[in-house]
Amino acid sequence: MKRKLRIEVANHIVGLNIDEERHASFIKDVLEAYDTFLSDNEPMLSIDVELTCDAPPEYFPFSRLVFEDDTMIIEDDCLLGSLDFSKRCGRIKLNPLNPLYPLGTFLRNIYTFLVVLEDKGIALHAVGVLEEEEAYVFIGPSNAGKSTVASLSPGKVILSDDLILAKKVDGEFKVFPTPAWGDRQIGPRQNRPYRIKSLFKLIKDKTVYLEGFSPAYALANIFTVPHIPAELIPEDGLLTTFSELLSVVPCYGLHFLPEPSFWHYIEGLKSEIAFSKRES
Repeated sequence: MKRKLRIEVANHIVGLNIDEERHASFIKDVLEAYDTFLSDNEPMLSIDVELTCDAPPEYFPFSRLVFEDDTMIIEDDCLLGSLDFSKRCGRIKLNPLNPLYPLGTFLRNIYTFLVVLEDKGIALHAVGVLEEEEAYVFIGPSNAGKSTVASLSPGKVILSDDLILAKKVDGEFKVFPTPAWGDRQIGPRQNRPYRIKSLFKLIKDKTVYLEGFSPAYALANIFTVPHIPAELIPEDGLLTTFSELLSVVPCYGLHFLPEPSFWHYIEGLKSEIAFSKRES
C-alpha cells in the first residue's frame, strides 16, 4: 500500500508515493526531515519513490540534469529520477544506504524549476537570515562566506545557508524557507513567505564596511542563471525579474571579516533608514 506524503515549498506541493510496508522507516525519516513543509493540500505533482540498489552505470560527481521534451531527468550515483511536467507525474529510484540526501537533490531541482520557470521567480545561492520577520539575504558563490555569516548570527533564524527561493507574492518579492537539502536551517521558521529587507553581496576583505550598489551595478554582481538547462531559460525574462527585484530591494556589497562586527554595520544601516524616514 502506498503512503502519500505532501511536501510544500514556495507554494508548490509535491506528492511522494512510498510503499508503506517496505519503506516504513524511510517514511518516518522523511516525515521528520520535512516536518515544517508537510501539507494536507492536494499535490500539484506526483512522484513514485522506490528504494533500490539499481544505480546509474556511471559515477557523477555532480548531478546530471537533462530535459527530453517535457520530461526532466536527473541522475547521479545515488539516484535516477524523472518527471513529466506535462503529465505532472514522475518516479525516482534512490540508493537505500542514505536515501534522504538524493531525495533532497531531486526535490531541490524540482522546486527550483517550478519557481524559476513557472513563477518567474529567482533561485539564489545565498543565506537568508530573519530579523523582526524580515529577511536579509547574503549572496555569494561557494566559499564566499555564507556558512560563516550563518554561524556568526546567533539568536537569529536561518532560513537556509545555501539556497533561497524568491518570487512575487501579492505583487511584492518575498523569500521562502527551504528544507534541509545539505545546508543548515536554524530557529523557528514558518513555511510562509517573508519580506526581503536587503540584499548583500559577500566580499571577504581586511576591513568591514558596506558598499552601496546602484541597481545596475547590483545586477552585474548578483545576476545568476540557476542549474537548469540553458535552452529552457528565457534569459530576457530572468534578467527582467532580477532588474525588477533590484529596483525595489536595496543591495550592498558587504566587505567583512570572519567575525560578527558586520552586524553592527547592518544595524547602523537600519538606523540611518529610520532617521531618513523621520526627517522626510
